[in-house]
Order: sequence, then structure tokens, then C-alpha cells
Amino acid sequence: MIKGYKSFQIRQKLEELSILLEGYVEYSTLFKEKLNMIKSKSKLADFLIDMESKEYDDKDLKNNYIDVTEKEDKVTFISQVKFNNAESKDDDIDPYELKGRVEIGVGRCVRALAELGGLKFTDKELEDFVNLYKSKADNTGEEFKLVKGEEIKYWYKEENYYEDWGEGSLSSSCMRDVDEEYFDIYSDSKCCQLLILTRKDKDGEKRIIGRALVWNPSQMLKRGAVKFTEAQYFMDRIYCMRDSDEQKFKNFADENGWLRKVHNNSDNLKGMILTLKGEEVKLKIVCKVKGDCEYYPYMDTLKYLNEDMDEISNIGFHDGHVLEDTEGDRGSCSDCDGSGRGDCGECNGGGDTSCNDCDGNGEVDCEECGGGGEIDCRDCDGRGKTDCSTCDGSAELECQWCDGSGEVERKGKMKECVHCEGKGKKECKDCSGEGSQECEDCDGRGYEECPECEGSCRKECEECGGKGEEECPECEGSGGSRFCDDCTGLINRL
Repeated sequence: MIKGYKSFQIRQKLEELSILLEGYVEYSTLFKEKLNMIKSKSKLADFLIDMESKEYDDKDLKNNYIDVTEKEDKVTFISQVKFNNAESKDDDIDPYELKGRVEIGVGRCVRALAELGGLKFTDKELEDFVNLYKSKADNTGEEFKLVKGEEIKYWYKEENYYEDWGEGSLSSSCMRDVDEEYFDIYSDSKCCQLLILTRKDKDGEKRIIGRALVWNPSQMLKRGAVKFTEAQYFMDRIYCMRDSDEQKFKNFADENGWLRKVHNNSDNLKGMILTLKGEEVKLKIVCKVKGDCEYYPYMDTLKYLNEDMDEISNIGFHDGHVLEDTEGDRGSCSDCDGSGRGDCGECNGGGDTSCNDCDGNGEVDCEECGGGGEIDCRDCDGRGKTDCSTCDGSAELECQWCDGSGEVERKGKMKECVHCEGKGKKECKDCSGEGSQECEDCDGRGYEECPECEGSCRKECEECGGKGEEECPECEGSGGSRFCDDCTGLINRL
């Protein structure tokens, strides 16, 4: 009993000591290889690699000695404390061979490690990491291949899908079960190929698990109609049974120097946003195709067909078509009915807009009177009075008795003039000494009728000739914009 109790005490002490110890995050060689393969594309992978050089409390290392499994989305781990306990009994124990290892989803494991290291990340960044990680799984039996002509029709058929997987964008594609005539535009085109990813089924037959159209465009243009010559091929939207396989297609395109979509969807507003060697570029893409086809597929990116039906593009044509019908028909832009021209947003297609000068009234305030109908009297400058015409505004007149000298001669002597009291001046009687009199032109009011507008306050707008409208400056009177916002107008987004 005493011996057993002492062994128990020793084990308990060892456990207590192990909690106080510090250790390192460790990965298996295979797990590290995967991290190194994707570290340039994932900050999470890069961070995990850096974690190996840092110490953490053993009690916090709940997920350690990470190793890969045969399942591409799973890893195994063991806690540091559990390993310490096992090591205390056997110094040569291999943590990757230790019984009791736990299997867990790689995303869940990485989330725990990143949070332990204090890294802030988004759900999207974690999802991207998982897809990158899964893309580096053991892909025995998988093969990429470029096919063309009638082979394109063969690999579009749902009967050639890999049966063990029934999920993903490939399995839900609207083109998986249509007549093969829908794909004449692909199979009869010299510029179209189909990149397929196949996997052998249980009978050893190759079945498709992913596909993407690959085009050799006749024309690629940047803003300002500048030719783009840095790549020869463009990879269209990717369809896969597993989301992680999308990354394999992206890697394949990048390794071959192809352009590919940034947004893996059919949004026409984002159909010109591409990437090449990690750099985003916006392009107009045009491809030559077979002439008039009886049926057309639903197209994701190069969905605009010209009037002659021998060119497709990611940007609409004037008098063109839209290939977004799942029944095989050609459609037209719902916004412009296929004309490629839209009503001017400024004049709503009328060609005229309200005159800016008169706000559509046809008249403007008279500039002469400011819209008041009256102006200052030009004769009195708005004072209502004018200088007295008798004294010229001086209010005085020269004394006529002394001729302005202020003195007169009396009995041979010069004496002060009694009429002006020696001032030589007398008050002007006509203006009562004020020097001014009521203006005759305005009757003393100080204003008169505006001669420009004849008192009406308004005058005809010179800009529009009184019509109230002027030629729309946006469309120059045509009533239509140069491009339809939903199809041809996409060129403005380059």
C-alpha cells in the first residue's frame, strides 16, 4: 500500500511539474511540407510555420505534434501534457506514434493554433487556408487534361461525372443534362478548349470531378483600347464537385501563365476582373466562334454574342445578344433590348433638359433691375432731387446790388451792402437756399421704370430663347447614352 501510494505521489508531482514547463509547437514532416507549399498564398500557413520557433505553456498546447491523415481535410494531434506524461515513462516514445492521438478537422485545429498565437483572421481566410491545404492532398488517380472538339461535349455529360461525390458547383450546373448541340459553340471553335480534372472510379474508369473552359482570345484590351499581350490563354469559371479542387485549377492556371477570373461566378459586372501572376487586371476579351448555332449554352463570362453571331465577349455588343438562357436560346439585354444603347440618364431619352439658366421657366430675372422692375433714377441718381438750376446747387446767388463785392458806394464812400449784409451773396429764392429741387424725371421718388424689362421684372432667357429647355449636354441632344449600363456600358468599368 505504501509503495503504491508513493508511486501515486510521484506521478502527481510529475504532472504538476509538467504543467509548469514550457514547450514548442511541433509538426510532422508531411504537415510542414504542406504548410510550406501554401505559405505564399496564406498568412495562416505562414504564421503556423513561424509558431514553431516560439515557446508556450505546456498546458496551453492542447493541439500539438500535428500530423496529416489519409483524409485530406483531417489531421491528428495530441496534447503536450499527455505527451509529457507518456514521455515520463518512456524517453524514446514517438509523439506521432503515440496511442490516443485525436483526429480533428484541419480548419478547427488551425483555428485553435492561430488563436493561441494571437493571430487575428477572418472566416474567409480560414476557409481559403483549408481549400489550399486540401488541394495539396494525395491526389493519386487524379489527372488534368485539356480536351477540345467533340470531347468537350463528352465531358459535359452528367453520366461521366464521378459518382462517389454528389456535391459542389459541377453537380448543380444547369448544363449538366442538356443536349450536346448546346455545346457546338465550344466544340466547333478553334479558340476553345476544356480543362478537365478526372479521377478513377472503383472500376478504374476516368470520371470528371472538375472542369473549366480555356479560351485563346482573338483580342484582349485594357482601358483606352490598349492591347494586352502578357498572356495567351484565359481560364473561365471553374466547376468542381469539391470546393477545394477549385484551388487546383487556379494553381494549374497560374503555373501555366494563364489569365483567370478573380470572382468565380457569372456576375457580368465582375466578368472583366481577372488575375495574372498575382496581379489584378481588367480586360475586354473577344473570341472568334462558329457562326449561327441552333442552340447556345448558358455562359458565365463571355456571355455577349455579336450581331453576326461569330464573336463572343465579356462586354456587350451594339445590336448583340446575351447567352444566359438555360433553354438554348439567344437572349437580349433586358435594359436596352439588345441595342447596346441606353436612354440618357440626364434627359431620360428626351434629348433636352431644363435650361440651367432659367430652370426651365424660359425667363430670367432682369439683370438691369435685379428683378425689381425699377432702377435708380438716372437723372438724380436715386436721390429724388437735382441741383437747383438757378444756383447750380450752391444755394446762393451773387448779390445784384453790390455785384458780389459786399460794398456799395455812397456819397463817395464805400459802405457795406445792406441787401446782402456785406456777404456779397444772397439766398437763392428758387430753392429756398437748399441748393436742390425735386427731380422732374422721377417726381422726387428717386427711381424710374426699368427700361430693359419695361417694369416687368423678367426678360426672355437668352440661353434657351425662352423655351425653357436646352440640348442635353450629356448626350448632345441624341436622347441616348453611348452605352447601355448593363451590357456595352461594362467597357466603362475597365
